[in-house]
Amino acid sequence: MSSQNRVCIHPGFKVARHENIMKTTRLVLPALLLSAFTVLAGGASEPISTMIVGGGSSHDFQRWFNQADAETLRSVGGKVIYTENTAGLAEAIEKVDILYLSNNKPFEDQATKNAIFKHVASGKGLLLVHPALWFNWKDWPEYNRDLCGGGARGHDRFGEFTVNTTQKDHPIMKNVPKSFPIGDELYYFVPDPKGPGIVTLASATSTRKQKTYPSVFVVKHPKARIVGITLGHDGLAHDHPAYKTILKNAFIWLSNQQ
Repeated sequence: MSSQNRVCIHPGFKVARHENIMKTTRLVLPALLLSAFTVLAGGASEPISTMIVGGGSSHDFQRWFNQADAETLRSVGGKVIYTENTAGLAEAIEKVDILYLSNNKPFEDQATKNAIFKHVASGKGLLLVHPALWFNWKDWPEYNRDLCGGGARGHDRFGEFTVNTTQKDHPIMKNVPKSFPIGDELYYFVPDPKGPGIVTLASATSTRKQKTYPSVFVVKHPKARIVGITLGHDGLAHDHPAYKTILKNAFIWLSNQQ
């Protein structure tokens, strides 16, 4: 071949091409994983939508239930919105796949309360975390009885205690240590004998009460999957690796993944 017909390839071409391929892979792979998650979730073309309702007293809802937990759920493909409005939510609740309640701020209208029960009756997922598992509303007993399966009226002083896994084979407890210390409020959650019943997945023993209480559980609702997590007062819980794993597993389980 004559020198006039030779094609000169710069030595850096292969490197540049390799870098472009790697860059494309880094951009495309997360999208493929998210697409796979939505297909597993039931063939939907959109990520699983979740609405976190926060607001009320005694907690930094914006920092922990919005910023921290929303980021944790988005890390496994959740499409998350957050609100502290507790009125006029009926239409918004109807559009989400998973409802995450953390508020101790009262729901202000009957339509919103009805929408929560309609959401559960339709078989959609419900996640109840920390403040939402308190006996917050005397005028709405069916919330605690039928949705929470009980409630708490007291807790130990904030401090460190040990959470023990009691149902290690349940999907929500996947990759969760058999036991782990955590700084939190140990809720005295008591099941309601008139409720649907609960299955305790993890528990903790109060040194003050000398009793063991549920830390993570599922409510045996006849139509929907409901998860209760009594942990979650502040960052010592929300930033805890075990808490994050439980939260992500709960999201996937509520999405009917397992």
